Amino acid sequence: MRITKEYLDSLIENGRNMLKPDWNLWNPKKSDEGLGIEFQGLKKSLNDKNMRIKLDLEGLNLISKKTLSECIERRKSTRDFSNKFLSFKELSYLIWETCGVNEHKDGYLHRTIPSAGGKYCLNTYMFINRVEDIQEGLYLYLPDNKELVLIDSKSNLVEKIDKAMFNQMYNSAITFIWTAMPYKMEYRYYIVSHKMIAIEAGHACQNLYLASEAISCGCCAISAYKQRTIDKIVKVDGDNEFVIYMAIVGKEI
Repeated sequence: MRITKEYLDSLIENGRNMLKPDWNLWNPKKSDEGLGIEFQGLKKSLNDKNMRIKLDLEGLNLISKKTLSECIERRKSTRDFSNKFLSFKELSYLIWETCGVNEHKDGYLHRTIPSAGGKYCLNTYMFINRVEDIQEGLYLYLPDNKELVLIDSKSNLVEKIDKAMFNQMYNSAITFIWTAMPYKMEYRYYIVSHKMIAIEAGHACQNLYLASEAISCGCCAISAYKQRTIDKIVKVDGDNEFVIYMAIVGKEI
């Protein structure tokens, strides 16, 4: 395919249109949900033999001694990390603050971040590099079960992921990788859904920044990566599910 200026200009135009959808075109009765089409759950196909680890959620409200104001004031992007390990409790805290499930009520799911219509179209993967008592590897968080499931533990994952994100791992202890499953949002909002998917990813990452600060960790959002490569590493198809955002976390120096 020849990359012309006209083609690049069209990408810019399409991107701007995605960020300013015309809500007058949205008719909820014409969405798949409004038409009564049964939602296909898009559940992950996981091997029952994969190792699963329950989060340690007891006493998470006691883990931070900082106020919310202090966390907001000190929030910054950090790219220098020590070689210290995070505790499993600290990992549990970071996961809970970014994608924990508070309750199921009146047909809606309530998590620690907002999502349009309670659709929650993101999945949270993480490459765990330095967390006490956790095998190094790529994990997926299952919010309903409150557990991590091991997806891949190949020895060369560090190099592969770092290369896919243009060498921006920076000695971090954990790399958060959020994927989007667009149809979860499109099911109700179809033509106006894609802006809200991007916003939801922003909510999750900002919570991670503040939660990291609360436990004296550094965090840095990563939006530049090789899309096809990282999708392949995470084992998603790149269409119905694909990586939309990343972030690195580690102990501050």
